[in-house]
Amino acid sequence: MFLKNGAPSFGSSKSLARSEFRSRIPFTLSLTQQKQFGPQCCPYNHRRSYNTTSADGEPKQDRCTPAMVWPNTARPTPYEIFNSKPGAPYSKGKFYELAKQYHPDRYTEQGDHLDENGLSRATKLERYKLVVAANDILSNPVKRREYDQFGLGWATGEVRDLNEELRAKDQAWRTAPNSPAMNSSWQDWEEWRHRRDGTAPKQEPLFMSNGGFAIVLCACVVVFIWAQASQASQRSSRVMQARDKMHQAATDNLYNTRMQRATLSQNSRVQLFLHKREFGDNPFEPVGQLPAESPKK
Repeated sequence: MFLKNGAPSFGSSKSLARSEFRSRIPFTLSLTQQKQFGPQCCPYNHRRSYNTTSADGEPKQDRCTPAMVWPNTARPTPYEIFNSKPGAPYSKGKFYELAKQYHPDRYTEQGDHLDENGLSRATKLERYKLVVAANDILSNPVKRREYDQFGLGWATGEVRDLNEELRAKDQAWRTAPNSPAMNSSWQDWEEWRHRRDGTAPKQEPLFMSNGGFAIVLCACVVVFIWAQASQASQRSSRVMQARDKMHQAATDNLYNTRMQRATLSQNSRVQLFLHKREFGDNPFEPVGQLPAESPKK
């Protein structure tokens, strides 16, 4: 400030210097305002606010920027984590913001306890690892180009070597269904093309149709059942014959015993018993021919 005659005004210069000095002092809240608004305005961005002067002379206070929102997808991409598009330039500031939000040194909760945003220590640590992996890809032009073209470097949030990625993709291609990896001759390639295009001929029966095979199978089952039933009937018939033969022998023995008791004397029956015990049923000597009675004395 100058007077009309061009001499400087020291009072005005002192007031201007005092205002500039005050503008550079960090803006702090009073005790009442701290109780009302809290010690910090953002849960993750611990910044100090300064009272600055705009170009038009009006004071303007810097406010803390809101925390970046984590994507809702289960497996976010690096672009979703940094909230940017594939063609957008890389921003180091977004990495700093995310790193400050999820850095392990800023954890205050212990164990499985949740913070004011409902996040556990393990969740924030996992997010921090994803942020570092995403920054490693997006900050490197070569890795970013490989990720944009082939999707390399981002498998479940882990950055792997290019050779490992290529080996994994080659193994997946070889083991995929209907893969041409095992085609060795032109016949294999023709069959593979037919399967791929859906022009493969229908399978023809080699020996007989399905209906004929079912008829033959049913006939075999019927023959087997008939053979089992016939064998069971024959066994039953043999058992019945053996039982009848045994009954007939018992009947004949009882009949002969009764006839001998009725027609033979006591001495003749004793001689017949001794004869059967000694020789059994001798075929050369009929059973009906009894030994002669000894003459009576």
